[in-house]
Amino acid sequence: MWRDTVSKSPSKVRPRFQLAFALYDAGKYAESAQSYEIASRLGPVDYQLLLDWALALDGAGRVNEAIDKLRQAALFERSAHVFTQMGMVYAKHGRTQEALDALAEAEKIDPRFEITYLYRGNVYESAGDRVAAAREYQRAVALNPTNQAARDALVRVSR
Repeated sequence: MWRDTVSKSPSKVRPRFQLAFALYDAGKYAESAQSYEIASRLGPVDYQLLLDWALALDGAGRVNEAIDKLRQAALFERSAHVFTQMGMVYAKHGRTQEALDALAEAEKIDPRFEITYLYRGNVYESAGDRVAAAREYQRAVALNPTNQAARDALVRVSR
């Protein structure tokens, strides 16, 4: 659907952004990243475009470019969300200390953002530190008892 819309309105940013999002959702990360890049040339670049573009770049294996886009997004909006995404990208690629640093920044910005603790728990769990992981998952669950991912992770590391 979005390909057709883009072909009919190639100079409009919204259809291009939606196509990029749909491609990402379909797991076509390289195509998605390319579509976000085109969208960035068609209209103003903002926080959401940079954040989504970064995730597409990460999915396409372009880690350093993904981090660069996340840093640019943080210039628009210094949110816990963008720093948790940085932490996630770093952690996925074995850059543990950088992941923990980004997650510490997320916690400073908004100590009530539960995803910070979920992701930090994931980092500790991946490193084999089940005690630290459990502590982080407990914090996430304390902030949001309905966070099923954190609840499941807490059960997993508590076995």
